[in-house]
Amino acid sequence: MAAAIRVVTAPVALASSALFLLTSAIAARRAIARGDAGDAALVVAAAVLVAALLAAVRAHDEAEGRRGRRRRGLLRAVVWAVSATLTAMFARRVAALVADPGVAALVWAMAGATVAGGFCCLFVMRGQDDDGVGHDARPA
Repeated sequence: MAAAIRVVTAPVALASSALFLLTSAIAARRAIARGDAGDAALVVAAAVLVAALLAAVRAHDEAEGRRGRRRRGLLRAVVWAVSATLTAMFARRVAALVADPGVAALVWAMAGATVAGGFCCLFVMRGQDDDGVGHDARPA
């Protein structure tokens, strides 16, 4: 059944990845046309980080066995770090756009809570196996 799902989702994943890259390229090109290199760099960095995040999640899902369990722990850390970086990038962008400093502080507080909550869910609240690596909640 998993192979059938993978066959069906492969074209959807390819199409959505192509659409994401196209819209990112358009946004970067518009930023460059406006002379805003900072916005263009933000778009390119975000696109690279999203691609890295998706690759890390996929590698995590495909890791198997005892070595895979240790690898999943490392990949879990990579996923958290990349998602925390994306959260900080977007919080910085949104906080810079709001006029009220109180709202900007709220944006940063929400971003911090999101990153801290992700850390707790991925590392603190997990059961520990004999080797100290948390176990996956997905069925065997």
